[in-house]
Amino acid sequence: MPLLARAPESLSQREQLLDHGYTVVRGALDSRMLAALTAYSDSMLAAEEREHFERFSFHGSMVPLSWREELTAQLIDWPATLEALTQLGFDQPKWLSGYVISKPPRSPALWWHQDWWAWDEPESLSASPPQMFVMYYLRDVGPNDGCLRVIPGSHRRRHRLHDELPEAHSEKLRESGVAERAQSRQPDEVAVPVRAGDAVVGDVRLLHGTYANGSDRRRTCFTLWYLPTYDALSERLKSYVVQHPFLPPAGWWRREPEVEVPERLARLLPTYDGAAPPADYRRTPPREFACR
Repeated sequence: MPLLARAPESLSQREQLLDHGYTVVRGALDSRMLAALTAYSDSMLAAEEREHFERFSFHGSMVPLSWREELTAQLIDWPATLEALTQLGFDQPKWLSGYVISKPPRSPALWWHQDWWAWDEPESLSASPPQMFVMYYLRDVGPNDGCLRVIPGSHRRRHRLHDELPEAHSEKLRESGVAERAQSRQPDEVAVPVRAGDAVVGDVRLLHGTYANGSDRRRTCFTLWYLPTYDALSERLKSYVVQHPFLPPAGWWRREPEVEVPERLARLLPTYDGAAPPADYRRTPPREFACR
């Protein structure tokens, strides 16, 4: 059986995030928001074609969230989460993107991967996460029904899996035998069981995956990506970020082009007016790395 995620009592949540690469915010969603997200995700999933679920068979689904939707806007600006991020030391985060990720009943494990995309940039070796996920779970989940699994510390130093894994989310993971190796149990893996309404906050560089959903129920989470220290990022990273397709068109903050961005979101969306070239997209960590 995998180990269960428990932070040593001597560690604060910030220390667990920085040292282990993740922490859990208990009861992040209230019952009203939990019910609203459940109904919303059910309707979104029902509207998807079968090809979507076949393409994302290991994830279950990868349905993009739009900032234009009122419920998504509420979740981006969710007070309990922003307060939790502030307590973790990040009081000016910027939102980047989000997905509904839902593993259907009797679905396979998601392979090990990390999600950082700019490994050539110096922020890749920072002690602080250059980007982080917030995963909201809509029901209680554990190792038997598709909960998250992580390798603590793998965001800060090279792990043996970095030598074995193909690029995350690449087509190579669909080749015979590759997915099986990338899904394999690891002696240092840790399970992260949660209750409905909890949120897992994690470093983008952390090696993570999921267990198979062996239950008869769908396991759904809303995954939102934030840049916790956006103002401190390099101009190259900012130049890349503001072109992200999940965000309003670059220049919205100057009303070029004319885009109606709700005031509640304006402070949470990245802006950049410099002339730096965008950072290079690189998903593969360097051969050797150790964070400061």
